[in-house]
Amino acid sequence: MKITFKEFQEEPFEIKTTNRNMRRAINLQLAASKIDDTKGKDLLQISKDTMAFFDTEKAFFVDILGLNNDQAEAFEDLDFGHTMEMLGDLIVKMQNNGQADSVPETKSSAKK
Repeated sequence: MKITFKEFQEEPFEIKTTNRNMRRAINLQLAASKIDDTKGKDLLQISKDTMAFFDTEKAFFVDILGLNNDQAEAFEDLDFGHTMEMLGDLIVKMQNNGQADSVPETKSSAKK
């Protein structure tokens, strides 16, 4: 399946829905759930969980899209809300086996 993120390159990225990549997606969702669950956690643990999520999120994009060093560095400068939107688009598309009409058009995919 293909997905375009103009923030990194004009051409679409080829994404494979292999077991390895799907496991990466689930691992990322688990990391996200840890930052949502703050009950009984102190500030230090919340901060550690949040940093772990950021690291997992970046690794996910680098691994799934095959970003080069310049693209990975560009990822660091993107708006957090925007990267979360991109992430949602990518995971939904992967979970729906790349069906084009499964993912609504976002600012990211609509840029020309």
